[in-house]
Amino acid sequence: VTISTLSLMNFIKRHEGLRLIIYICPAGKRTIFWGRNIDDNPFSPDEIVALIEKGATTEVAEMCLKRDLEWTISSLRNEFADYDNFSKARKIALASVMFNLGRTKFMKFKFMISAIRHDDWVAAGIELLNSKRGKQLKNRTEEEMDMLIQG
Repeated sequence: VTISTLSLMNFIKRHEGLRLIIYICPAGKRTIFWGRNIDDNPFSPDEIVALIEKGATTEVAEMCLKRDLEWTISSLRNEFADYDNFSKARKIALASVMFNLGRTKFMKFKFMISAIRHDDWVAAGIELLNSKRGKQLKNRTEEEMDMLIQG
């Protein structure tokens, strides 16, 4: 786990909050831990074993979050060839959005993605803030927007 992964984990934890029981998120999905949407992202076989052996604990939640963030970063690297060259703040902001929305919904942010590809971070931040998500998650999105713009 790298320093940036730890910072990303802290950012996600701060905005998602830990719940050790299944709940329904605003998008109507069954969710647990720090925002793990188990309808679209079911547990892997070894996560199921950990849940059976240890229960829904903070330790198992950490394991699931680490895997989710590895997937998130991998998805962003596939989308943006120069992702590794982005500033730490921009990486965290984009990973937060991808983690929160999932790849399918993230890819619908065509103008934001295009702005990033053209190195127009102001336009990318504004596109994010003006989205439906920006209105639903105002504080989180404002923080992500600032991170995208300021780098």
